Amino acid sequence: KGVTTANDGASSPGGISAMEAAAQAGNLSMRVVAWPTGQQALEAAKKLDLKSGKIKVGGIKDFYDGSIQGFTGYLSEPYHTPHDGDSHYRGYPRSSKDALIAKVDAAHKAGYQLFIHTNGDQAISDVLEAYRKAQQATPRADARHTLIHAQMAREDQLDEMKALGVIPSFFELHTYYWGDRHRDIFLGPDRSARISPAQSAKQRGIPFTLHADTPVVPMDPMLMVWAAVNRVST
Repeated sequence: KGVTTANDGASSPGGISAMEAAAQAGNLSMRVVAWPTGQQALEAAKKLDLKSGKIKVGGIKDFYDGSIQGFTGYLSEPYHTPHDGDSHYRGYPRSSKDALIAKVDAAHKAGYQLFIHTNGDQAISDVLEAYRKAQQATPRADARHTLIHAQMAREDQLDEMKALGVIPSFFELHTYYWGDRHRDIFLGPDRSARISPAQSAKQRGIPFTLHADTPVVPMDPMLMVWAAVNRVST
């Protein structure tokens, strides 16, 4: 599709070794930046002998919530359609906030960049709090910690991203594939109208990226989105 570099957002040392072997054998045509899951996996991956020039180890990938369409994204307000009849259900985090803060602090102190999966606005709030506390404890210039998906980012959260130097990476193809379901089932019309607020980030001068999360969805619509990125609305 014309893509020359991909991010592997949940790598293991074994998987990275396999990609390196494929690259050395001439069977990998693109460059790959691998993001091991967790600090221990990252430190093991950094010891690998990557000679091909195609594979690079980035930072740490972690997950804090699930997906909106799976009713596992962590929201600050209940889902539009009650899940299993529970009108208070907001999704949930994958770990306690204290555990998140401790992991982020350790990785930040070690000098690593963090890519953390956040879909719901409550997940975004918790991860931004962890990033803020890590920076307060160990100030680092241009740490470039990232929120992967950042679908439900609110205006106040974008302001905090700007202040912290945090980068949102929007999985905007949710609107292409599931936009009507977000509107009618998961989020309702008001919240669904603000999924992946790239224009609001642009207006603030926040660097952001767009991604397709392939193979969750195909790459083709992503290329159309890139072509129209300056016309993305909030």
